[in-house]
This record gives sequence, C-alpha cells and structure tokens, in this order.
Amino acid sequence: GHEAAQRLRLTIRGLPQTAVQACLHALPEVTDVTAVGVANGECAEYLVQGHGLHLAESLVAALVAHGFGVREIRHERTDLETLFLQLTSTEAPACASS
Repeated sequence: GHEAAQRLRLTIRGLPQTAVQACLHALPEVTDVTAVGVANGECAEYLVQGHGLHLAESLVAALVAHGFGVREIRHERTDLETLFLQLTSTEAPACASS
C-alpha cells in the first residue's frame, strides 16, 4: 500500500524470546522481527519492521493479549536520509566543526 514502513524498538517483558517473536510475526502488518538483546533477566529488546498507521497499537494489543508486558516502544529512524547522514558523518573533515 501507500503506507510508509516503520521500524520500532520494543522493550518487552516476557520469556521465552521465541514466543514473543512468534506473537509479533503473527501480525499481518509486521514484516520483520529481530531480537536485539536482553535488557535484564525478564526483559528483552526487539526491532520490529512493519507498516500501517496503527502498527504500534497492533503490537501492544497482541503482546498484552498473550500476557507479555510492554515496557517501552520507540521509533527507529532508518530512512535513507538518516542512513546517508550516518555514512557521511564519519567521513567529515575535522575542520567542519565550528
């Protein structure tokens, strides 16, 4: 569709991680789920790629329905401009800083 793709970083309380990932993957608007790492004993971070205006809302509803706790959701900016800036900023000459 015409909806922009989004990347969200979620901190989820619940184990096993595979169950959390399966829950997220089951949503039709989700295209990719990556477990980023364990925040502490019971929480883990996931990168979720998907589309739709209500992606975050859908994720929360599905996770809560499965008994997982949603601690944090934040948008990851990974558009081409940001990527380009990340790639070029490392090459910037030292004299560029004022």
